[in-house]
Amino acid sequence: LSGITFDITERRQAEDLVRDRERFLTTVTGAAHVGLVVVAPGYVYRFANDAYTEILRLSPHDILGRHVYEVIPDGWSQIQPRLDRAFAGERVSYELWLPTESLDRDPRYYDVTYEPHSDAHGERTVVVVVVDITTRKQAERALQDALGQYQSTFENAAVGMSHVGLDGRWLKVNDRLCEITGYTGQELLSGTFDDITHPDDLEADWSQARRLVAGEIDTYSMVKRYIHKQGRIVWITLTVSPKQTQGGDVQAGVSLDQLYAQRFGQDTPIPSMQLCIENVDQA
Repeated sequence: LSGITFDITERRQAEDLVRDRERFLTTVTGAAHVGLVVVAPGYVYRFANDAYTEILRLSPHDILGRHVYEVIPDGWSQIQPRLDRAFAGERVSYELWLPTESLDRDPRYYDVTYEPHSDAHGERTVVVVVVDITTRKQAERALQDALGQYQSTFENAAVGMSHVGLDGRWLKVNDRLCEITGYTGQELLSGTFDDITHPDDLEADWSQARRLVAGEIDTYSMVKRYIHKQGRIVWITLTVSPKQTQGGDVQAGVSLDQLYAQRFGQDTPIPSMQLCIENVDQA
C-alpha cells in the first residue's frame, strides 16, 4: 500500500481568504444605504443588494437573472445608452427619474453611477451605485417655488422693498421704491442709501444698522426722510431685518419702505407717491 501526500495548506488558506472576502463584501453591501448592482453582458442583473431591492420594491427573485428592461421598463430609454457607454469602458454618472405607480405622486429621482469592471478572464461587467435623491429634489423644487413666490412678492409689493449691502449699497430694489424716491432702479443701484437719506437721519439709521449686524437686535423700524430726485422731502417708515448667507453671516438688509405724510402732527399712511407729495405740500 502506497500513497502520495500533498500539502494543501496554502490552497486552503487561499480558499478561506476568498470566503472571508466574500462574507465581508456581503456584509458591506447588505449594510449599505445605497443601491448596489452588478449588471452582466446582455443587460442581465447578476447581483443586487438589499437597498436596491427596497428602492425598486421588488424581491431579489424578481431582479436577479432578469434583463434590466424587464425590471425597469419605464427607465430603459435613459438607462440603455449609458449602460452601453459603461460596457465600452466609460465611467458614467447621471440623474435618473422614474414615474410612480400613482399618477398624483411626484416621480422618484436617483443619482446613478456606472463603473465598468473587467475580471481576470476579461469579462466586462458594470457595477451600479444608486442613491435615492427624491427628498433632495423635492426640497430643491420647494426652494425654487419659495424663491419664485418671494420674487413675485418683492416685485409687486405695494411698499418699497430693497436689499442693501453692509456698506449701504443698494443691491436690489423694486419698482415701488423707485416710485417713492423718483429714481430709476439703475440710478439707485449705482449708489447707496446715504445718497438719498436726509443728512439728519443718517446717523440714527446707521446706528441701528450696526446693532443689527452685531446681533444686538433682530430687526428695527424707524421713521426717516428720503430726498426725492426732484428735491422734495419724502417721509417713510423703514423696517429692516438681516439677510443671512449660507454661512450665517449677515450679507444685507431687507427693507420695507412705506410712504408716510406728516399731517396734523401724526404719520398717516397714504396709498401713492403723488398723494404723499400733495399731503406733504399741504402740511
